[in-house]
Amino acid sequence: EVIVVNDGSTDSETNKFFDSYKDPKVKLITTKNFGLSSARNTAIANSSGEFFVPLDADDKVSSTFIEKTLNEMIQDKNIGVVYTDIQLFDKENEILKQGEFDHSTLLVWNNVSVTSLVRREAYDQVLNKNRHGYNPNMKFGYEDWDLWINLVELGWKFKYVPEPLFFYRKHGTSMLANALKNNDFLIHQLIQNHSDTYSQNYEEVVINLQRMFKEKEQYYHHIQKNINSLTW
Repeated sequence: EVIVVNDGSTDSETNKFFDSYKDPKVKLITTKNFGLSSARNTAIANSSGEFFVPLDADDKVSSTFIEKTLNEMIQDKNIGVVYTDIQLFDKENEILKQGEFDHSTLLVWNNVSVTSLVRREAYDQVLNKNRHGYNPNMKFGYEDWDLWINLVELGWKFKYVPEPLFFYRKHGTSMLANALKNNDFLIHQLIQNHSDTYSQNYEEVVINLQRMFKEKEQYYHHIQKNINSLTW
């Protein structure tokens, strides 16, 4: 099934489409502009499936995304999320390797893409725990990161499919771009939301930060060395 939420759009073409489109397989829902988290929560609340995949309006998935992620999901009832690599398109054309899941890495870097296959049972446990699924207070972004940490706290597993099956449109006006502008505020908010988890894992967080810093430093020196060796 396909659930489409119009989160208070002011675009005339969008609203005209919602008024005229008819398809029994597609459920169209119009709400006031409550934000991305609320829009996703509304879509999930109006769905009936055992699994769901959130997809923003300007992104895409491969025709094999559902098949390949679902094949992994059904192998283990304790898997709550299956995620893939990311193919950028539009302004950039690059494959982002997300890597195998590690809970301590997730506390430092969100390597689970927002468009992943999620088990409804796992989402519902977060809903029962916090009275929301995607946190509506994360208004500037990272609401998916917040959900992933909630799922880890509840003991759910994550599975990685090393193929670029999610296509993320890279342009300057994306939600991710806005989130990066508010990164410090959002990270502070994330830590507050999960203060016990960060307190209990602070040593691993520091080690991961140090490792990532060293990797970036080595990469910078490698690039600088190649630049210095160029002749004109």
